[in-house]
Amino acid sequence: MNSKNHHPEALSPRAPQSAFLTRLLAALLFFPALLAAQNSAELYGHVHTPGPDGQPVRLVEVRLTLASKTDSSFRFETATDSTGAYSFTDIPAGTYALTARLEAYEEAAREVVVEAGSLLEVTLELKLKPVREAVEVTGETPGIQPEQTSSQAEIKHATLQNAPLVNERFQDALPLVPGVVRGADGLIKIKGARSTQTGWLVNSANVTDPVTGEQAINLPTDVIQDVEVLPNPFDAQYGKFAGAVTSVETRPAGDKWKYSLQNFIPRLRKREGVTRGIESFTPRFTLGGPLLKERLTLLQSFQYRFVRSPVTSLPETEQDTELESFDSFTQLDATFNPNHRLTLAVSFYPQKSRFANLNT
Repeated sequence: MNSKNHHPEALSPRAPQSAFLTRLLAALLFFPALLAAQNSAELYGHVHTPGPDGQPVRLVEVRLTLASKTDSSFRFETATDSTGAYSFTDIPAGTYALTARLEAYEEAAREVVVEAGSLLEVTLELKLKPVREAVEVTGETPGIQPEQTSSQAEIKHATLQNAPLVNERFQDALPLVPGVVRGADGLIKIKGARSTQTGWLVNSANVTDPVTGEQAINLPTDVIQDVEVLPNPFDAQYGKFAGAVTSVETRPAGDKWKYSLQNFIPRLRKREGVTRGIESFTPRFTLGGPLLKERLTLLQSFQYRFVRSPVTSLPETEQDTELESFDSFTQLDATFNPNHRLTLAVSFYPQKSRFANLNT
């Protein structure tokens, strides 16, 4: 049997070769970084306001763009700290445009030539933008337009829908107009004129009650487009009125079918701590839309009102007046051409009162 002995001394001649290869590999890895450090530069500085006592400006956008590059993405950006300082590192050699920007300040710009391995300091000054204010004064001679010789106020459909109306009548919204009040007799007075001196128009038709001076017909609030109050109707189109005129315009149906249901929950009546029937029930239903597209539209509205109003000076079980009414309004709008339209409106409004004028 032959035996072979292995000794550690047999590897010793290769050890110097391994150390040499390690040093060579480290040099190859370190050489590019050393070469880049020798070819790159560092730029730093401060941004402050002009003058010997200039104050540092913080959060200034400082941008360094290579002038020879058309690509705007080849740039360095930073912002100044609380001392107004900024810095850029590892900058390749070349010619750069150094700019500083901040809102309310004028832009500061410098051209900087960066050499390989250099350390540059550049200070920038920011000046406040001058305040420019222009005031233009125009005027015109006030004149009287022939088509409008009196002041007027309008109540739109949205107000009638959202305002808290006690009796759910558009007349309850009229006191929102300056100069319009409701007297102790419950009648509307405009600019001091008596109710018998005022007039009421619906779609330009006179609907004034010759006895009370109030509106002679009832309209559901859902069909009213706007209410216009003219305290001094001096225009020629208004006649037979010594006082104010209230003009009501109803709204046509739209080009799509729509409907609305409101107030379908009754309010209970409580007397002597006990529920005794219904105090009020005022449901409303409105439907409108086209019968013939762009030619004929229909608007139909129903409103039922049952209201008990207490007279507080009487015993609780014998103090209620009752009002029951039903209002139906139908409107057809026909369009023959842009200049010719025909509107047909039919209103039906029976009303019943019980214990009217009840008092002590």
